[in-house]
Amino acid sequence: MNMHFGDIMTDDTGLNLSLFPRWDDSCIWRSVDSGILIFRITEQVAEEGPAEVFHAVQNIRLNREGKDTWTLCMGENTIETIVQTLQQSYEGDENAIQDDVVTMVEKLHEEGYLLLEESPHPATHELDEMATPTRNDDVISNVVEDNFVIMNMKTSEVHSFGKHLEPLWDMCDSTHTVGDILSAAANTEETLFFLQFLVKLGLVELKK
Repeated sequence: MNMHFGDIMTDDTGLNLSLFPRWDDSCIWRSVDSGILIFRITEQVAEEGPAEVFHAVQNIRLNREGKDTWTLCMGENTIETIVQTLQQSYEGDENAIQDDVVTMVEKLHEEGYLLLEESPHPATHELDEMATPTRNDDVISNVVEDNFVIMNMKTSEVHSFGKHLEPLWDMCDSTHTVGDILSAAANTEETLFFLQFLVKLGLVELKK
């Protein structure tokens, strides 16, 4: 999904600009190039066969303007405030910037990435650095060629990651804190994203 501040959009959605957009708790994200890649991870129940729970993963990529908008959607800013902030940061037609922001917020709300609150409701994104990530007993892992593969034996879900992340997985043994793992990582943002992914997928539990 792209946003191009300066392109005139005349569609009036009628969205209430006094609402507070907030990241949905199912979302995690990381920077890519000049934009951002957002994942939404939710639990679903199989429609056929046993009523087994599995994880549905969808994602969307935003450009730089979209990233700047997303970053402001932490539940403390109204849509109007976000528009005004971006109008000060970007050159271009102010009406076009408002139209682009409103269109993006409405689309991400419809697809479940954003919640719209009537009052401030700050979202939490960071992990507690004192918590100890602990691997799920139903999970096994292995290195297959250049990929590090984790399988949940209970749900039969298989997830593939870069081989370089295996040492971080090994540290999720209930003896290392989130802070320990981040300190040992070469790329803090990637590691935080990896840990959040593991937690959302139920592969790791954060214990206090």
